[in-house]
Amino acid sequence: MRWTVENQKYFRTLHTPWSQGATSDDKRANSVEHLLGREIVVTEKVDGENQTWTDTSVFARSHATPVHHASNGWSKMLHAERKHLIDPGLSVFLEYTFALHSIWYGRMAREYAYAHVFGVRDDRTGEHWCWDDVEMMASVLGLPTVPVLWRGVLPSEADLIRLMPGDGMQPSLWQGVPIKMEGSTVGVLPGHSRDSNVREGEVARVTAAFQEPHKSIIKAVRPNHVQSDEHWKQNWRPMHEWQPL
Repeated sequence: MRWTVENQKYFRTLHTPWSQGATSDDKRANSVEHLLGREIVVTEKVDGENQTWTDTSVFARSHATPVHHASNGWSKMLHAERKHLIDPGLSVFLEYTFALHSIWYGRMAREYAYAHVFGVRDDRTGEHWCWDDVEMMASVLGLPTVPVLWRGVLPSEADLIRLMPGDGMQPSLWQGVPIKMEGSTVGVLPGHSRDSNVREGEVARVTAAFQEPHKSIIKAVRPNHVQSDEHWKQNWRPMHEWQPL
């Protein structure tokens, strides 16, 4: 692929064929054969805002303009402290979780851990760094990566399904509780207890560096995962200001 300015924003990750949370707008991979027999890392899909940090700015998934919403104050503060550690020509990809979306993370709220690195790209070549180097960049920035669930080589699709079922029944390493926002009111979703602990889903990627995302990374997402108010930015609240009673 020839690298151009239009490629700068983060790509849309394909869903697994069995991903229960894929919508009509999402694209599914036809198979997962390209991830079998290769070393991969499976990580927890964190429910937040996809952000990109460069040496100068913080962007949401679109790179049209830097972020400006009030919920991004925490991210911009972290970025200002660390941007000198990012080389020009690099994009660091993170899940940003300061604002409550559709999952409340208890441990995250206690630790104020609201920026989770999951990728680094050299924008001059379009190459996405290998996972070991992604972890190194996270360490340099003093930030966690998204939680690692497993790393190794799998021989079959059935093995991958067991690791990343995307069924909403697996525990979050950040202690996730599914919530629903209605205007300024936030509550645990019906049918879930206040002690519920769920993942939004899982992501698998090759541990090696790559330039072709559709052959290198895939996700499985829980059913009905988009639960927050469509206009959450108008009624948003910080993760640490709410907890299930």
